[in-house]
Amino acid sequence: MPRAPLAAISGNRQKHQELTPYLRAQIEGAYLTGASINTIKTTFEISRQTTEYTIKLASNRKDAQSLPRNGTPRVHNERDKRAIMRYVRINPKSTYQEMMDTLKILMLKTTYYRILRDAGISN
Repeated sequence: MPRAPLAAISGNRQKHQELTPYLRAQIEGAYLTGASINTIKTTFEISRQTTEYTIKLASNRKDAQSLPRNGTPRVHNERDKRAIMRYVRINPKSTYQEMMDTLKILMLKTTYYRILRDAGISN
């Protein structure tokens, strides 16, 4: 239900929001003191799955912080990277478009840029 204009903002956690490190630490602490999953679930008003998942991954977390996410897989491999580096070292004055036309590796211009930036080469 949408909030009315100029109404007070509720401090309650909304659905599908990530748990705060503080709440996550409280859940882990309650479990370590012997509270059941159902008790934790009702006390903190979260789903059973969230409770179980939080407890399951507690040993992997540092200071109850969120774990890093995987992100998008790379579109290039080491062979492509070496080809780009070799081309740039042989042709240091070439443009990105010339490099893309010569190498014919299907990547965005920003991917070429990122590979070169990570290698310490920039324009």
